[in-house]
Amino acid sequence: MANQKDNNIFWDIYTPLSYNALFNFVVGERGNGKTYGCKKYVIEKFLDTGEQFGYVRRYKEEYKQSANTFFNDLIANNEFPDTQFEVKGSKFLINGLEAGYGFILSTQSKKKSMSFPNIKTLVFDEFLLDPKNVMDRFLSNEVEAFLNMYETVARMRDVRVFFIANAFTWQNPYFLYFGIEFPKSKKRIKVKNDILIQITESLAYRMEKNKTRFANLMKDTDFKKHAIDNEFIRDTEDFIIEQPKKQVYMFTIVSNKEKFGVWREPSTSRLFISKKYNPTSKIIYTTMENHEPNMLLLKGAYRSPLIKLLIISFRMGGVFYDSVRTKNMIIKTLRSVI
Repeated sequence: MANQKDNNIFWDIYTPLSYNALFNFVVGERGNGKTYGCKKYVIEKFLDTGEQFGYVRRYKEEYKQSANTFFNDLIANNEFPDTQFEVKGSKFLINGLEAGYGFILSTQSKKKSMSFPNIKTLVFDEFLLDPKNVMDRFLSNEVEAFLNMYETVARMRDVRVFFIANAFTWQNPYFLYFGIEFPKSKKRIKVKNDILIQITESLAYRMEKNKTRFANLMKDTDFKKHAIDNEFIRDTEDFIIEQPKKQVYMFTIVSNKEKFGVWREPSTSRLFISKKYNPTSKIIYTTMENHEPNMLLLKGAYRSPLIKLLIISFRMGGVFYDSVRTKNMIIKTLRSVI
């Protein structure tokens, strides 16, 4: 990465900080300085005030790889001359003193009895995953695991969190849990209920990045749209249509505690799934985590004529949706039976 010390083309952490939100979700172009800016900020806070930080990753191997090189780019850019940096296991040392601690979500329960009274900032790096990468998986209770870890650290204090990632899909456990909806305007920062969401638009950085030979090689590819143009490449408008006027109600699907209606258009036989559902319908399918009385489990329901029709239509490209959000949630839910 270019030296950020004298360069203003990179993401500026003080923009979201000015809103004083507790949870800050920052999604931006790859390499525009999100991780670098967060690391520089927490190091400066420790050197100035003694405030400690927490660095969060999802899995142990993921943490090991990133922790071992945590200070490298800052050292290479000579950001903090005459300062000694070292990582020992879960401890980040600055001038021999404990400045930060590492946290692994998949094993966070082991630290419930520990105390971290001097941590004032948490940085959760790469909190989003690419849904097309079969090797990447959110934890089954991801948000709850994070909140339990947060409570272990914060106790009765306000500890600011920076969730940082590149753009993949808006449909992820965190945005679903907190009800963060895709912005309908071009406003790049939105704050509600102490939660900030920033979709970065580092135009000067993009201009410089687009001058590189690699960017030219990647032009017109999904990789460039994702890594440089900051587009949510998994949130496409494919299969999104207006709800047909003439249709027959089939059944209800529950996903993430929300109900979706499955409709059939008689003239074309295509299926349509939307947030509009029939509250009197008694045929309701759901997943194990949403299971309630009088609901049928999707898992194992492949013999049901209704689910068979849905799966066959889906495989043949005959299922349509009222929004990208509905599409992503239903596809995620159908993975338990497809």
